[in-house]
Amino acid sequence: MLTTAELDTNQSQSPSQPQPSLPDAGNSQYNTKQAVNTPVRPQSVCNRLKNITGHLKPDSRSKPTRKVVIKEQGIQVAKSRRSSKSTTSGRSLFGRRKPIPSNMPLCIRNLTSEAFTLVGVEHFEPKPISTMSRFASNVTTTVFFAKRPALIATEPPSGMQSASSSDVTVAIPPFTTITTDTAIESIIRLTLESQAGLPIRYTCDLPPSNSHSQHLHPLTDSPTQYSTIYTPDHLTILPPLDLSNWQSAVPSHLPLSALSLPGTHNTPTCYTALPSVRCQAVNPADQLLHGIRFFDVRVQPTSPGSPVLNLVHGVFPISLTGAKPLTSLLNTITAFLATHPSETVIVCLKREGPGEHTDAQLSSILRKHYLHDKEKWYTKPGIPTLGTARGKMVLMRRFSLEEDSENIGIDAEGWQYNTKNCIANDVCVQDFCEVLEAVNIDEKIGACCEHLGRSGALVHNHSERSEGTERSEGIERSEGIERSEGIERSEENLEVQERQATEATKLHLNFLSASNFWRVGCWPEKIAARVNPAVVRFLCVEHVVGEKEGDWSTGVVVCDWVGADGDWDLVKVIVGMNEKLLWKIRQSGG
Repeated sequence: MLTTAELDTNQSQSPSQPQPSLPDAGNSQYNTKQAVNTPVRPQSVCNRLKNITGHLKPDSRSKPTRKVVIKEQGIQVAKSRRSSKSTTSGRSLFGRRKPIPSNMPLCIRNLTSEAFTLVGVEHFEPKPISTMSRFASNVTTTVFFAKRPALIATEPPSGMQSASSSDVTVAIPPFTTITTDTAIESIIRLTLESQAGLPIRYTCDLPPSNSHSQHLHPLTDSPTQYSTIYTPDHLTILPPLDLSNWQSAVPSHLPLSALSLPGTHNTPTCYTALPSVRCQAVNPADQLLHGIRFFDVRVQPTSPGSPVLNLVHGVFPISLTGAKPLTSLLNTITAFLATHPSETVIVCLKREGPGEHTDAQLSSILRKHYLHDKEKWYTKPGIPTLGTARGKMVLMRRFSLEEDSENIGIDAEGWQYNTKNCIANDVCVQDFCEVLEAVNIDEKIGACCEHLGRSGALVHNHSERSEGTERSEGIERSEGIERSEGIERSEENLEVQERQATEATKLHLNFLSASNFWRVGCWPEKIAARVNPAVVRFLCVEHVVGEKEGDWSTGVVVCDWVGADGDWDLVKVIVGMNEKLLWKIRQSGG
């Protein structure tokens, strides 16, 4: 099943005058289909994409859309050359196509700590179309220039005639993927039985009526609500999620570096702004309610001695209607934490904007006017445990300090520009942002997936520790070495284990963002429309598949345009990845 990413080179508005490009940005679509339970090393994703997409040459001239399909080593990639016409056909940019049937066997991945059993499969036929309905549909197509879908609808088919049904018994243990004998050639209904406590049966209709996640429908009253995400030929079952309070289920002794944390890039840029400046679809308050726990914030001092810090992106203000102060954003966060005391939010601050202001000046302003309230801020050096950070903002700094000043916050200063993998102080970063053409987006996707693989393969310290203990000073470097479990302790193995042990002490940052001001197809919104669903599919289908047991943590995944058109699937699957770590702790008696 191919998913085709089409490049839209038109935009309703463009800048009247050239502006310098911003330092952040990028993206792409990554579609894979791999044999289930086949060992897949995320480190090879980027190279495989490079080998495949190397045959596609950019075409600077406007041409009709031409799809190029290449299949190599189990990977299918569909690319489209540039077109002078819009490809959205009346859809919003994030209005993803309705899922369509497939003739490939369905795979089911269970990302919960509960066992399921597939007990029934029922096939339905599409509702027949009468002559009058067909005539009316053709008239609608002619009048509104809208293409009628091949199938009437994929709503729960309660009124449809059953074509066939069968009873089956297929076990789906926790954190496993199984391949069924069922192909979704039309509309099917799966019946799944939960094995936790009293067996409860749920149904799921495929393909769903839209491409967003849907709930499993219990046949009897159930206190547990599971979500599912369907991508072509794959159904992923997610654990129950309360996104507004999801950290309440996480043990307090865990370091933030062990968690899967959804975040946003240039968090407050949700206003009407210059092209490539706006990076978010919804405001920070809604982001918090939907599970975002990392805010990327860029500020500009206004004048020497003034405590005012304005929000910027690069050299531009984040709104065309006037300056937006940092205080307003911080008030939004503190109001949320006051009503959700189990949560914490990492606030990453960086100095940007025009002028001759310095990092030392920013550091001084923050110390004197912002960070002094210890009830609101956690500013101790290093990576804290969740318990010490609950109810507070955790400072991450991307600025240098004044001379002879005391160290503060998670130190993220000075990572390499345009890096695919860089360890800098307390963080391990992927921030490959030089995506100058849309044809380069696959390279960005590969870098994102490789970093997810690095983070997911790590094993963190699960043992109880003092809640006041900071975690930056080596969460047992030897821990990764001691976990060789019979592997011959060769020099090469020791080198790999030492590197993983070092990375396990770092907070992984994975930026899905990239942009190019001069290319409409590389503006943040266009890039996110391709990269976000691609990363959702990677996490659902391939993340840590076939790899040695890690904690499956994604680290901090920093997104653009998340929540557009109400689509929070990316956040759901990131938060859902915490379930493996929590299950391992429960299994060990923690």
